[in-house]
Amino acid sequence: MLTPRTVFSSSPRIANTSTPRTAETKETLNCRHAERVIMIWQFLRLIAGFITTLAIVTAADLFRLYNSVSKLVTTETTKLFTLQDIPPDVRKPKSLLSEVATLPENGNWIVAYERVASRPVRRCELISGPSPGWLLTRYIRATMTAFSGTPQVFLLKRMLPRDDGDTRRTFQREWIQTLDFNEGDRVNGFWRVAHRGRCGGEEERVELVMDAPAGYQGPVVQGVVVVGMETAGRDGVVFVNETWMWREKDERKVLLESAAGKWLHGLLSSWLVTRGLDALLKTDEKEE
Repeated sequence: MLTPRTVFSSSPRIANTSTPRTAETKETLNCRHAERVIMIWQFLRLIAGFITTLAIVTAADLFRLYNSVSKLVTTETTKLFTLQDIPPDVRKPKSLLSEVATLPENGNWIVAYERVASRPVRRCELISGPSPGWLLTRYIRATMTAFSGTPQVFLLKRMLPRDDGDTRRTFQREWIQTLDFNEGDRVNGFWRVAHRGRCGGEEERVELVMDAPAGYQGPVVQGVVVVGMETAGRDGVVFVNETWMWREKDERKVLLESAAGKWLHGLLSSWLVTRGLDALLKTDEKEE
């Protein structure tokens, strides 16, 4: 008797309440869905605002940096030549000539050239060193140490095998600060000293070719960076960073050939020149 009564009494309750509960569930789900859409939209707006703000701040910082360093250096407009049309007043790197010596002399190659020079500095403003080449060595150590902390180097490191310890240590400050930048020395993984020598008097140049290490998976660029100390007047010197890149005419354009790439590369080179010069100028701390 209990079983039929229980079934009889419970069945109507289920039948009477199923419809409103279903409607309530659909309404609740719709509300929750709407809330999620609103939350996602607000989140996307927040992200978009953050990216926009970051872009504005980054652009403002870049222009402030440009205004700061442009007062301390001079930058020549990037020039594009065929290998046969490089002007005679432009001092050609020895490593550039050795790299392109086997190329066909038919005008199918393009060379991009950039030169950034520091303001003239009197020798009495510079710290003294134990040898004639010591100033240039200290200058390159400072520029390459600064360069090792840039986003460009970070991306290059990401394209190297994780187990390539020999190459990875060349990015370390301790490694860079012990280099004398003699022929064969490697710095920041991709730059190898191909030549170091004097150009007459006290002028000296170090040429670092772009030499991708084994296991590198990224795009390969043909080029050389020339770092030099040149005389300016009777008792002055300037420190110079030159970048040379070359390609075949039918290959993809190099960084220095685009307006944005030229501007950014010039800004980076200018900043590196100022960092190198700061390491050579006399201060009370350095004198102590």
